[in-house]
Amino acid sequence: AMGPNGDILAYGKLAENEQTYKLLKNEVDILNYLASLHLTKAAIPKVLFWGAISNGNLLIQSTEKKLTSYRTHRLTNLHIDFLVEIFHKTAKKQKFKESKCLQELEERVRVLKGRVSNDWFNILKRSIEIIVNNIGNERIPLGLCHGDFTPWNILNSKERLFIIDWEFAKQEFVPFYDVLHFEIHTNLVLKSNKESPKMFLHFGKKFMNFVTKYAYLTNSNISFLNIFTLFYLCDYCSFYLDITERYWGHQNIEKDRAFAIRQKLLEYMILSLSKSKQPFW
Repeated sequence: AMGPNGDILAYGKLAENEQTYKLLKNEVDILNYLASLHLTKAAIPKVLFWGAISNGNLLIQSTEKKLTSYRTHRLTNLHIDFLVEIFHKTAKKQKFKESKCLQELEERVRVLKGRVSNDWFNILKRSIEIIVNNIGNERIPLGLCHGDFTPWNILNSKERLFIIDWEFAKQEFVPFYDVLHFEIHTNLVLKSNKESPKMFLHFGKKFMNFVTKYAYLTNSNISFLNIFTLFYLCDYCSFYLDITERYWGHQNIEKDRAFAIRQKLLEYMILSLSKSKQPFW
Protein backbone atom coordinates (compact mmCIF):
# COMPACT_ATOMS: atom_id res chain seq x y z
CA ALA A 1 0.00 0.00 0.00
CA MET A 2 1.31 3.45 -0.95
CA GLY A 3 0.48 6.97 0.16
CA PRO A 4 -0.34 9.88 -2.16
CA ASN A 5 3.28 11.06 -2.19
CA GLY A 6 4.64 7.64 -3.12
CA ASP A 7 5.63 6.55 0.38
CA ILE A 8 5.17 2.85 1.08
CA LEU A 9 2.72 2.47 3.96
CA ALA A 10 2.47 -1.31 4.33
CA TYR A 11 3.23 -4.64 2.69
CA GLY A 12 0.96 -7.61 2.13
CA LYS A 13 1.79 -11.31 1.90
CA LEU A 14 -0.70 -13.93 0.78
CA ALA A 15 -0.62 -17.62 1.75
CA GLU A 16 -2.43 -19.75 -0.82
CA ASN A 17 -1.22 -23.21 0.23
CA GLU A 18 -0.26 -25.13 3.35
CA GLN A 19 3.48 -24.48 3.06
CA THR A 20 3.19 -20.71 2.69
CA TYR A 21 0.53 -20.63 5.43
CA LYS A 22 2.97 -22.25 7.88
CA LEU A 23 5.67 -19.75 6.97
CA LEU A 24 3.42 -16.71 7.32
CA LYS A 25 1.88 -18.02 10.55
CA ASN A 26 5.39 -18.40 11.93
CA GLU A 27 6.21 -14.83 10.86
CA VAL A 28 3.09 -13.50 12.59
CA ASP A 29 3.90 -15.36 15.81
CA ILE A 30 7.52 -14.19 15.77
CA LEU A 31 6.65 -10.55 15.04
CA ASN A 32 4.10 -10.49 17.85
CA TYR A 33 6.64 -12.05 20.21
CA LEU A 34 9.35 -9.58 19.20
CA ALA A 35 6.94 -6.70 19.75
CA SER A 36 6.64 -7.79 23.39
CA LEU A 37 10.42 -7.53 23.83
CA HIS A 38 10.47 -3.76 23.19
CA LEU A 39 13.57 -3.89 21.02
CA THR A 40 15.69 -0.74 20.78
CA LYS A 41 18.57 -1.63 18.44
CA ALA A 42 16.52 -1.91 15.22
CA ALA A 43 12.96 -1.73 13.94
CA ILE A 44 10.77 -4.64 12.88
CA PRO A 45 7.40 -4.74 11.08
CA LYS A 46 4.18 -4.59 13.07
CA VAL A 47 1.36 -6.99 12.28
CA LEU A 48 -1.54 -4.85 11.04
CA PHE A 49 -3.77 -7.69 9.86
CA TRP A 50 -3.65 -11.46 9.76
CA GLY A 51 -6.64 -13.50 8.73
CA ALA A 52 -8.51 -15.51 6.15
CA ILE A 53 -9.76 -13.98 2.92
CA SER A 54 -11.48 -15.57 -0.07
CA ASN A 55 -8.34 -17.03 -1.67
CA GLY A 56 -6.07 -17.66 1.29
CA ASN A 57 -4.65 -16.02 4.40
CA LEU A 58 -3.42 -12.44 4.24
CA LEU A 59 -0.70 -10.80 6.31
CA ILE A 60 -0.44 -7.01 6.23
CA GLN A 61 2.53 -5.52 8.04
CA SER A 62 3.93 -2.06 8.57
CA THR A 63 7.13 -0.83 6.99
CA GLU A 64 9.77 1.79 7.62
CA LYS A 65 11.12 1.57 4.09
CA LYS A 66 11.85 5.01 2.63
CA LEU A 67 12.91 6.20 -0.79
CA THR A 68 16.31 6.83 0.81
CA SER A 69 16.61 3.37 2.40
CA TYR A 70 19.59 1.32 1.28
CA ARG A 71 21.21 -2.08 1.84
CA THR A 72 24.79 -2.90 2.71
CA HIS A 73 26.56 -6.16 1.93
CA ARG A 74 28.87 -5.86 4.93
CA LEU A 75 28.25 -6.52 8.59
CA THR A 76 28.39 -3.45 10.82
CA ASN A 77 28.09 -2.78 14.53
CA LEU A 78 24.42 -1.98 13.91
CA HIS A 79 23.85 -5.55 12.73
CA ILE A 80 25.76 -7.10 15.62
CA ASP A 81 24.10 -4.90 18.25
CA PHE A 82 20.67 -5.98 17.02
CA LEU A 83 21.54 -9.68 16.88
CA VAL A 84 23.01 -9.46 20.38
CA GLU A 85 19.84 -7.78 21.66
CA ILE A 86 17.39 -10.37 20.34
CA PHE A 87 19.58 -13.28 21.40
CA HIS A 88 20.31 -11.84 24.84
CA LYS A 89 16.61 -11.21 25.51
CA THR A 90 15.52 -14.71 24.45
CA ALA A 91 18.39 -17.09 25.27
CA LYS A 92 18.27 -19.90 27.81
CA LYS A 93 21.00 -22.45 28.45
CA GLN A 94 20.23 -26.07 27.65
CA LYS A 95 22.18 -29.30 27.34
CA PHE A 96 22.61 -29.33 23.59
CA LYS A 97 21.80 -32.99 22.91
CA GLU A 98 18.40 -32.38 24.56
CA SER A 99 17.66 -29.23 22.56
CA LYS A 100 14.76 -28.89 20.16
CA CYS A 101 16.97 -27.50 17.39
CA LEU A 102 19.25 -30.55 17.41
CA GLN A 103 16.34 -33.00 17.62
CA GLU A 104 14.60 -31.34 14.68
CA LEU A 105 17.81 -31.45 12.64
CA GLU A 106 18.34 -35.14 13.44
CA GLU A 107 14.77 -35.97 12.44
CA ARG A 108 14.96 -33.98 9.20
CA VAL A 109 18.17 -35.75 8.18
CA ARG A 110 16.75 -39.14 9.17
CA VAL A 111 13.75 -38.81 6.85
CA LEU A 112 15.99 -37.63 3.98
CA LYS A 113 17.47 -41.12 3.69
CA GLY A 114 16.47 -42.53 0.31
CA ARG A 115 15.13 -39.16 -0.83
CA VAL A 116 18.50 -37.56 -1.56
CA SER A 117 21.76 -38.95 -2.91
CA ASN A 118 23.81 -41.23 -0.65
CA ASP A 119 26.63 -38.70 -0.73
CA TRP A 120 24.40 -35.97 0.68
CA PHE A 121 22.85 -38.20 3.31
CA ASN A 122 26.24 -39.42 4.55
CA ILE A 123 27.59 -35.85 4.71
CA LEU A 124 24.64 -34.70 6.82
CA LYS A 125 24.74 -37.77 9.06
CA ARG A 126 28.49 -37.39 9.68
CA SER A 127 28.03 -33.67 10.42
CA ILE A 128 25.51 -34.43 13.16
CA GLU A 129 27.82 -37.07 14.67
CA ILE A 130 30.63 -34.51 14.92
CA ILE A 131 28.30 -31.88 16.41
CA VAL A 132 26.98 -34.25 19.08
CA ASN A 133 30.44 -35.61 19.93
CA ASN A 134 31.79 -32.09 20.45
CA ILE A 135 28.99 -30.18 22.18
CA GLY A 136 26.24 -32.71 22.90
CA ASN A 137 26.85 -32.59 26.66
CA GLU A 138 27.59 -28.85 26.79
CA ARG A 139 25.10 -26.34 28.16
CA ILE A 140 24.64 -23.93 25.25
CA PRO A 141 22.71 -20.63 25.24
CA LEU A 142 19.91 -21.01 22.70
CA GLY A 143 17.84 -18.05 21.57
CA LEU A 144 15.86 -16.52 18.76
CA CYS A 145 17.39 -16.17 15.32
CA HIS A 146 16.06 -14.51 12.17
CA GLY A 147 16.93 -17.49 9.99
CA ASP A 148 17.51 -15.51 6.78
CA PHE A 149 19.60 -12.58 8.00
CA THR A 150 20.95 -11.31 4.66
CA PRO A 151 21.43 -7.85 3.10
CA TRP A 152 18.23 -8.10 1.07
CA ASN A 153 16.19 -8.51 4.26
CA ILE A 154 17.78 -5.55 6.02
CA LEU A 155 17.10 -1.90 5.21
CA ASN A 156 19.20 0.96 6.52
CA SER A 157 17.86 4.47 6.90
CA LYS A 158 19.66 7.19 8.85
CA GLU A 159 21.80 4.61 10.64
CA ARG A 160 18.80 2.62 11.82
CA LEU A 161 18.12 -0.91 10.61
CA PHE A 162 14.71 -2.21 9.61
CA ILE A 163 14.63 -6.03 9.56
CA ILE A 164 12.02 -7.73 7.37
CA ASP A 165 10.96 -11.25 6.29
CA TRP A 166 10.81 -13.22 9.54
CA GLU A 167 9.08 -16.31 8.15
CA PHE A 168 12.15 -18.52 8.71
CA ALA A 169 12.81 -17.30 12.26
CA LYS A 170 13.41 -19.91 14.95
CA GLN A 171 13.35 -19.88 18.73
CA GLU A 172 15.73 -21.79 21.01
CA PHE A 173 18.36 -21.85 18.29
CA VAL A 174 22.16 -21.88 18.26
CA PRO A 175 24.23 -18.72 18.69
CA PHE A 176 26.16 -17.26 15.72
CA TYR A 177 23.61 -18.62 13.21
CA ASP A 178 22.52 -15.25 11.81
CA VAL A 179 26.07 -13.87 11.83
CA LEU A 180 27.37 -16.88 9.92
CA HIS A 181 24.48 -16.86 7.46
CA PHE A 182 25.02 -13.19 6.64
CA GLU A 183 28.73 -13.70 5.97
CA ILE A 184 28.71 -17.07 4.20
CA HIS A 185 25.50 -16.73 2.19
CA THR A 186 26.29 -13.18 1.05
CA ASN A 187 29.77 -14.20 -0.08
CA LEU A 188 28.39 -17.23 -1.93
CA VAL A 189 25.95 -15.02 -3.82
CA LEU A 190 28.39 -12.23 -4.63
CA LYS A 191 31.78 -13.88 -5.09
CA SER A 192 33.26 -15.38 -8.23
CA ASN A 193 32.75 -18.99 -9.33
CA LYS A 194 36.54 -19.34 -9.21
CA GLU A 195 36.74 -19.04 -5.42
CA SER A 196 37.92 -22.18 -3.63
CA PRO A 197 35.12 -23.48 -1.36
CA LYS A 198 37.29 -23.41 1.76
CA MET A 199 38.00 -19.71 1.18
CA PHE A 200 34.42 -19.00 2.26
CA LEU A 201 35.39 -20.22 5.75
CA HIS A 202 38.60 -18.21 6.04
CA PHE A 203 36.98 -15.33 7.86
CA GLY A 204 38.73 -11.98 7.83
CA LYS A 205 39.92 -10.04 10.85
CA LYS A 206 37.02 -7.57 10.78
CA PHE A 207 34.44 -10.34 10.72
CA MET A 208 36.18 -12.16 13.57
CA ASN A 209 36.14 -8.94 15.59
CA PHE A 210 32.36 -8.85 15.15
CA VAL A 211 32.12 -12.53 16.11
CA THR A 212 34.22 -11.94 19.23
CA LYS A 213 31.98 -9.05 20.25
CA TYR A 214 28.87 -11.15 19.64
CA ALA A 215 30.27 -14.08 21.63
CA TYR A 216 31.18 -11.90 24.60
CA LEU A 217 27.85 -10.06 24.75
CA THR A 218 25.73 -13.22 24.32
CA ASN A 219 27.82 -15.33 26.71
CA SER A 220 28.54 -17.79 23.88
CA ASN A 221 31.71 -19.88 23.76
CA ILE A 222 33.69 -18.73 20.72
CA SER A 223 35.82 -21.89 20.86
CA PHE A 224 32.75 -23.74 19.53
CA LEU A 225 32.46 -21.47 16.48
CA ASN A 226 33.66 -24.24 14.17
CA ILE A 227 30.95 -26.58 15.48
CA PHE A 228 28.25 -23.91 15.18
CA THR A 229 29.41 -23.28 11.62
CA LEU A 230 29.03 -26.98 10.88
CA PHE A 231 25.56 -26.91 12.46
CA TYR A 232 24.59 -23.88 10.36
CA LEU A 233 25.64 -25.53 7.10
CA CYS A 234 24.03 -28.86 8.00
CA ASP A 235 20.78 -27.19 9.04
CA TYR A 236 20.61 -24.93 5.98
CA CYS A 237 21.40 -27.68 3.49
CA SER A 238 19.10 -30.29 5.03
CA PHE A 239 16.22 -27.79 5.14
CA TYR A 240 16.48 -26.89 1.46
CA LEU A 241 17.13 -30.47 0.39
CA ASP A 242 13.93 -31.45 2.18
CA ILE A 243 11.86 -28.61 0.71
CA THR A 244 13.10 -28.96 -2.87
CA GLU A 245 12.84 -32.75 -2.90
CA ARG A 246 9.34 -32.53 -1.50
CA TYR A 247 8.09 -30.02 -4.06
CA TRP A 248 10.45 -30.00 -7.06
CA GLY A 249 12.86 -32.94 -6.90
CA HIS A 250 16.27 -32.79 -5.22
CA GLN A 251 18.23 -32.75 -8.50
CA ASN A 252 17.25 -29.12 -9.02
CA ILE A 253 19.07 -27.83 -5.96
CA GLU A 254 21.95 -30.31 -6.04
CA LYS A 255 22.97 -28.77 -9.38
CA ASP A 256 22.84 -25.23 -8.01
CA ARG A 257 26.31 -23.62 -7.87
CA ALA A 258 25.96 -22.06 -4.42
CA PHE A 259 24.50 -25.26 -3.01
CA ALA A 260 27.31 -27.35 -4.52
CA ILE A 261 29.81 -25.08 -2.78
CA ARG A 262 28.00 -25.65 0.51
CA GLN A 263 28.48 -29.38 -0.02
CA LYS A 264 32.21 -28.78 -0.47
CA LEU A 265 32.24 -26.62 2.66
CA LEU A 266 30.64 -29.40 4.68
CA GLU A 267 33.10 -31.96 3.31
CA TYR A 268 36.01 -29.64 4.13
CA MET A 269 34.76 -29.04 7.67
CA ILE A 270 34.10 -32.73 8.32
CA LEU A 271 37.65 -33.57 7.22
CA SER A 272 39.16 -30.75 9.29
CA LEU A 273 37.14 -31.46 12.43
CA SER A 274 37.75 -35.20 12.20
CA LYS A 275 41.47 -34.49 12.47
CA SER A 276 41.36 -31.81 15.16
CA LYS A 277 38.94 -30.07 17.48
CA GLN A 278 40.88 -26.83 17.12
CA PRO A 279 39.37 -23.88 15.20
CA PHE A 280 40.57 -23.67 11.60
CA TRP A 281 39.48 -20.17 10.53
